[in-house]
Amino acid sequence: MSQSSASKSSEISCAASAEGSQETLVQCYPNVKRESDDSTASMSDTYNDSGLSMKLFGDFLVAFSVTFCVSPFTQIIDRGIVEQAAGKHTITASLMQSIATIANSPITYVKSPAFLLMWSVFACTYTTANCCKTLMENQQAQATRRKEAAIDELRRQRKREMSTAMLALKPTHYSSTKSQPLFTLNEWSVLCGTTMVNSGLSLLRDKFYAQMFGTASRASRVPIVTYGFWAIRDCTMVGSSFILPDVVGGMLHERCGINPTDSVRIAQFFCPVFSQFIAGPAHFAGLDFYNRPMKDTPLRSMLFERGSLLANNFVSLICARIARIAPVYSIGGVGNSHFRKVWKDYLISKEVQSAIHQDNAKEKTESVKKLVDLIQSKEEAKVQNRDGWFH
Repeated sequence: MSQSSASKSSEISCAASAEGSQETLVQCYPNVKRESDDSTASMSDTYNDSGLSMKLFGDFLVAFSVTFCVSPFTQIIDRGIVEQAAGKHTITASLMQSIATIANSPITYVKSPAFLLMWSVFACTYTTANCCKTLMENQQAQATRRKEAAIDELRRQRKREMSTAMLALKPTHYSSTKSQPLFTLNEWSVLCGTTMVNSGLSLLRDKFYAQMFGTASRASRVPIVTYGFWAIRDCTMVGSSFILPDVVGGMLHERCGINPTDSVRIAQFFCPVFSQFIAGPAHFAGLDFYNRPMKDTPLRSMLFERGSLLANNFVSLICARIARIAPVYSIGGVGNSHFRKVWKDYLISKEVQSAIHQDNAKEKTESVKKLVDLIQSKEEAKVQNRDGWFH
């Protein structure tokens, strides 16, 4: 076997194991140096733009695909809740009518404003959450690279000092602020961004549904108290879907001995379900205030009448809300996490193949650097999931 063939075989073997760690790549390709000079920084900045755009495109694709599959369930249940709150139909009767409409004309249903509005709300919510998390992971990976560059520079300075017998001099500490981000994302900023997008679009959707399927006229103004109840519902849903799974998953792992991956998946499924005991009544109360303003009714009588209506519909309401939320925030949440991981693995395997088949040394160096960045980003995501970061 020739020397070039042996070298090619060695590269294939190394690249095949590249997903394991960044150090494997450095050992496989010794010509790829992790230096902090201007040329390396320029190459890294170029990849940060192109590689990040591919990751964000994957976030967008996954969010819109997953939510398209689960939005019909939420739309027909939301319509049933609105119609029951208005006294037009029971939830069961409304569901049967909607299912018949979908079965008879699915294309017309997909084009309907009610479905498109529901899909857009969840697609934009998941896109915001995914993209914010990717940007957070990217910032963490950049911080890791800056730290490694600072350590490498300090080691080189120490070696120069030793070689010139200048050990008495104080070491010069290196820090790079060239690529420091203007704004650092964390789990709370991601939560705020996702909540703002979800709440804003949900309020528009609920206003449209209340006017379209409720008893009040479309010209009726939605009262502030209704928006307040819907905001409580949205905050409860976003928190139970994107924050609580990390906390509850960590508790299940520590106290019950469940492995981290399964504990997070269990929490992702059940946290949104149990939150419906708060979100469901808040949703229903908001609709009741819109359908029945009761401005001239004494406060005590109004509260008693509204409470009685909620109590009479409580069981069917909670069941409908759980049936509604399970596909989107439970099944959809697990599917969203899974397909984001699949997309990242696809990008890594693509760069592995590119590194294997590159003959030009400069292009191979750039391809391996891209692969290092992808693996660093994936490792940061693992650390965030393990330590209770935003899902």
